Amino acid sequence: MIRAILTTLLLSTGVAFGQKANLDYIENQGQFPDQVNYKASTSYGSIYLEDHCFTFVVHNMEDLHHYHDHTIGHEEDEQHEEPEFIRSHAFKTHFLGSNEPTSIAQSDQRIGFYNYFIGNDPSKWASNVRRFGTVTQNNIYEGIDVRVYSQEKNMKYDFVVHPKADVSKIQLQHEGVDNVLLKDGNLVLQTSVYELIENKPYAYQVMKNGDVKEVSCEFTLKDGVVSFLFPEGYDEKRELIIDPVLVAATLSGSSSTNYGHSATYDIDGNIYTGARSFGTGYPTTTGAFQTAFGGGGTDIAISKLNPDGSNLIYATYLGGSLTDYPHSLVTNDNGEVWMLGSSASSDFPTSAGAYQTTMAGGQDHVLVHLSSDGSTMIGGTYFGGAGNDASNFLTNNYGDNYRGEIVIDDQDNCYVASSTESFDFPLSPNAYQNTIGGGQDAVFFSLNADMSTLNWSTYLGGAGEDAGFGLRVDDNGDIYTCGASTNFIPLTGYMAASQGATDAYIVKLSNDGSSLLNGTYWGTADDDNAFFIDLSGTGSVFIYGEAGVGMPVTPGIYTDAGSGQYIASFTNDLSTLNYSTLIGGSSIVPIAFMVDNCERIYFSGHSASSTGAPVTPDAIQTTGGFYVGVLEQGATGLYYGTYYGGNHVDGGTSRFDPSGIVYQGVCVASGFNTTPGAWASNQSGWDIGVFKIDFEVPNSSLNISVDDVVACGEPPFDVPFSSSAGANANNFWDFGDGNTSTLDNPTNQYQSTGTYNVTLISEDSTGCLASDTAYATIEIIEPEPFSASWNFTPPPPCSNVVTLDVDFTGSGTDSLVWILPDTTLLNVTDFQATYTVPGEYNVTLIAYDFDCSYTDTITQSFSVSEHVSLGNIVMPNVFTPNNDGLNEVYKPRYEINAAQDPFESLEYYHIVIVNRWGEKVFESGEFQTEWGWDGLANNTDLAEDGTYFYKAEYRQFCNSGDETLQEKHGFIHVFQAED
Repeated sequence: MIRAILTTLLLSTGVAFGQKANLDYIENQGQFPDQVNYKASTSYGSIYLEDHCFTFVVHNMEDLHHYHDHTIGHEEDEQHEEPEFIRSHAFKTHFLGSNEPTSIAQSDQRIGFYNYFIGNDPSKWASNVRRFGTVTQNNIYEGIDVRVYSQEKNMKYDFVVHPKADVSKIQLQHEGVDNVLLKDGNLVLQTSVYELIENKPYAYQVMKNGDVKEVSCEFTLKDGVVSFLFPEGYDEKRELIIDPVLVAATLSGSSSTNYGHSATYDIDGNIYTGARSFGTGYPTTTGAFQTAFGGGGTDIAISKLNPDGSNLIYATYLGGSLTDYPHSLVTNDNGEVWMLGSSASSDFPTSAGAYQTTMAGGQDHVLVHLSSDGSTMIGGTYFGGAGNDASNFLTNNYGDNYRGEIVIDDQDNCYVASSTESFDFPLSPNAYQNTIGGGQDAVFFSLNADMSTLNWSTYLGGAGEDAGFGLRVDDNGDIYTCGASTNFIPLTGYMAASQGATDAYIVKLSNDGSSLLNGTYWGTADDDNAFFIDLSGTGSVFIYGEAGVGMPVTPGIYTDAGSGQYIASFTNDLSTLNYSTLIGGSSIVPIAFMVDNCERIYFSGHSASSTGAPVTPDAIQTTGGFYVGVLEQGATGLYYGTYYGGNHVDGGTSRFDPSGIVYQGVCVASGFNTTPGAWASNQSGWDIGVFKIDFEVPNSSLNISVDDVVACGEPPFDVPFSSSAGANANNFWDFGDGNTSTLDNPTNQYQSTGTYNVTLISEDSTGCLASDTAYATIEIIEPEPFSASWNFTPPPPCSNVVTLDVDFTGSGTDSLVWILPDTTLLNVTDFQATYTVPGEYNVTLIAYDFDCSYTDTITQSFSVSEHVSLGNIVMPNVFTPNNDGLNEVYKPRYEINAAQDPFESLEYYHIVIVNRWGEKVFESGEFQTEWGWDGLANNTDLAEDGTYFYKAEYRQFCNSGDETLQEKHGFIHVFQAED
């Protein structure tokens, strides 16, 4: 999220080398030194990607320009001093302690190849050498990759920190620089060529729901080693991206005075500026459309610079013998620029067949369409009536008289918002309003690409004063306009009546300008205006302007209380207010505005030096004449706020591109902060400057996935599919069998068994989320026989040690789960297990056939006995209850294990003992404690010495199910003890 200036060279986790096209990372097939994996050539040197470092070679800009001027573009008879050398500086960025990459992945392969046949050593020749847009060196540290690519024509590299990786392992050492230091959170590298500044790093993580969460990240520098600090920590379970950003700023290079008016961009990131020049000395280029100053007070001056502002592509005057002013610039996809301006020159250049070749009044609109190299006027025309055109006198900020905007559509028709005092302004026959309503009216009109044909034109205004400031064309070709009015035409939208002195308005016109489709006022009892308008991907309408006292703020929306500017959002039909808020400090002058496809809002303003607008911790500057802000989606928070140098701009529009990069024109007398390698850093008096800030607001992707499926059944077989892309997605399914679908959740019927590769491509219809592609494999199989069976022999009863010996004998299974008393075994077909703890136990087998969703379960039981027979039971024939502690209780014993108590193994025991006269002297009770005879006759007196007879019956626990009682009888000799 750190915003920085796109510079010639920026080193850290993001390095910028400017050039006219995206960088090619050329693979090494032997044409480069062995340690080089890839090489990229830039306008100012070379970059070498190696296993443990990057090597940079940079050249002095002044020497390069001198060399260029010496060798190219001069007449043969001109004499020039031979350049002695080009000052250069080489250094390395080492990844200390890094691994050799486990793999190197390339993507975004470019069309075409390089061939190298240099020197007379064929081993150094290489042909069909590939070039790529992105190179990823995987696992340079454990779990950390470095991804190298280019953005806005500059080298860039990110560290991708995978979950649980140790980010402290990343340590960078810059070998060969003169000095390295930290200043205001930025990393400064000092070389013999120039000083390089790497701005505070930006890090983020993608959450589970696809949202991007910024992670607070700072440089640390110790003993010349750079690493990263995360003062608030981060979620180590998620991937972390460390991603610095870049910025660019330059002056015009003119030796004459220029006032900055306007700036714009093209799809390649090139920078365009519009200024009014006060004389000769503007650095026009050879072959430009108009290389000489036209005379009079001022001419329009147009410049085109490369994406990092380091090189001038072309510069041209546009003007005649009096005064000419630029108001607004816009480009098409071919890099051709349209300029809306005003002129008092009767000899302003126009094209053959122009709609209006002569000036009709004191000042007319002028429109120019230039070729991509600035050499040819594709179209140029005056446009106006007998009165004063293209000037706004309703609002009174500095430069407001040059308000107005030009936009184009896909067919290169241009559309203009402006103002007029002409009663005879050029109109189309079916204009919605064909007469001027007051002293100054808004006008909106459209011309074709070469300015030869008027598509439509209309006034919009009431009896008071009205101005047209901005416009946008929707997908149906209808036009949304905005401006300000003191007494406008009747409207029926959200706010149908004027609220005060001057109100903002929004009007939707039909695509031919003949009908007013919708409209609303917007304002307070004070003065309000709408300088800019934009449309979101969902069709909502947004305006940006100055707010009077009492401008409403919607609850739950971010606001900067006390600000003098507002942003408001309406539904497509202008009948409902979505929200309104105040932003930007006490008083800035709105100068650029954009709403991206995710409804994040970008805005800028000048004259901001004392407004008190809030800045975010990663601001580029905390003071300056310009303020630039970004609001979160839905205006729920301030995503970014910064100041930048300069003071003002002399009217006109600057712009944000669709990714949120601002191209801001500046009028500056001195002290403008240019970037290293800028095209021009010096000025002689007032000059146009331009700064380009890449906010690098990360866009999430749709993040779709499709599950692999193994379907079991006899064809034809229906397989359902489901897209997780959401309601705004357009889906395209390729089912791999020749069938396709655009449904969100289709079902495809496969006619035969086999393996099919399925592809889902999802695109977000709003353009907010990046498209995504998901792949899956579908396997249709016929079921095979399935059974779960096993060999299990139950152990014998009364076993106190049980060993299970199990073998699986089933078929057709993918997985086996054995649930044993003390563990679970997975996917084994035979095992043994021993148990010694008494108890009842189960062994369960669960068998799965995943392909066909079959499951079978078998359970067997076994027991480990706590009652164990230790041998044959015998009855003793001698009993001596004599209190000597031995043989004091008459009871059975084991024949072999005499020390063991057999009662523990008996389930039932009964004994009757009689004397020789047949009289019963003892009979055992029910409980085990009553089974033994203590020698008392009938529990009274000690039995006399002699012979006794017994009869005993018993049954052991471990009887194998036999309930029969065992019987024993015999005689006992009782001997009493002597004292």
